[in-house]
Amino acid sequence: SVEAIETYEAIHGEELTKLSVQELIDCSYKDNGCYGGSMVNGISFIETHKTWAKEKDYEYTEKKGSCADGKKVDKVDITARYWRRVGGTVALSEEVKRTAPAAAAATQVWNTYKSGTLSYCPGVPNQGVQVVGMKANGEWIVRNSHGKDFGEKGFITLARGNTCGIASDIVVP
Repeated sequence: SVEAIETYEAIHGEELTKLSVQELIDCSYKDNGCYGGSMVNGISFIETHKTWAKEKDYEYTEKKGSCADGKKVDKVDITARYWRRVGGTVALSEEVKRTAPAAAAATQVWNTYKSGTLSYCPGVPNQGVQVVGMKANGEWIVRNSHGKDFGEKGFITLARGNTCGIASDIVVP
């Protein structure tokens, strides 16, 4: 959820700013903190607050803590509004062409991914990612939350179609 907001803001003219994932974990009570939650709930929570802490001011701790929303930290205005849920590869393709990014859930079995096109992921989607583009051959360009040291400088290429469940549960602006 947080990374999708970051990407949307950057694509629409704002400076790419790393936003705090920990603020969402600590302050949103609709989900399960570090154990996952709904992208819709996460994005909705961020939208209702209209400002968000930067990662450097509200750092990731790998555990749920007390909400520090009232503390004085440098906040960024959030312009992304009115995200909606869509599903299926055709809808994902249209939305990525129209307004990337699309927040999606995918199967997290790609921790050893280095490069190339991933075409098989067993399991149930359990990790939030952002579909930021589509290659001419229909392969998805996906931004992972693991940072620049992961895969292809923070990105992964998935085979066209619903590979890893990427088109099963999508949230778009």
